[in-house]
Amino acid sequence: MEYNTERDPLIIREYGRNIQKLIESVVAIEDIEERTKAAKGVIKIMSQLYPDQKYQQDYLDRRRSRSADYWHKLWDHMYIMSDYKLELSTPVVEPPVRDPERKIVKHQYNRDKIMFRNYGRNIENVIKLVASYPESYRNKWAVELANYLKKSYIIQNKSSVKDHVLIDHLRELSEGKIDLPSDTVLESTHNLMKSVNYSPRGHASTSGRQRKKKYRRRNGTSPRNY
Repeated sequence: MEYNTERDPLIIREYGRNIQKLIESVVAIEDIEERTKAAKGVIKIMSQLYPDQKYQQDYLDRRRSRSADYWHKLWDHMYIMSDYKLELSTPVVEPPVRDPERKIVKHQYNRDKIMFRNYGRNIENVIKLVASYPESYRNKWAVELANYLKKSYIIQNKSSVKDHVLIDHLRELSEGKIDLPSDTVLESTHNLMKSVNYSPRGHASTSGRQRKKKYRRRNGTSPRNY
């Protein structure tokens, strides 16, 4: 059995190993005319994997259009995946120039630890931003932030929470810069959840009239005390 760890690394992962093997087999074809014909066939397969539906023009059309740019990109990818070894009798596009100093920069994910997963990283960043404002602005937004924490907590945990717990969390997230009194009364759970049509069981709340309709549809009769 051949394992991926024993194979050559994928150059462009989006196309997968089968496309890369096809390109390697095209490079190995000795007859240059047959090699060119096979390369055009692989390009068609690559276009089916990542189709450009809006611009389905012939890829031999060399006008400066978005379609030409699309096919030019596919040919560039083929040359790159062939390790710049692909030679054609009549190149459809000019092969890209190898840049040995060019390095692929991977996406840098945020690895900072989230203090409270109930709220998420975005609200933590917002609180840090507000904490950097002057005290007058911090006081203006403190209650709004605490109410938002309360709403997020209830939605994620499907349970109520004491106001002083949210106030403590806000103080911790802002590193003590947003400090509400412990006896501050936040918005009621009922009012907070009305805006998101939320019920404690995690389902959208249903009016009495809707419940009666469902009951009649299911049982064919009207409930007396529903």
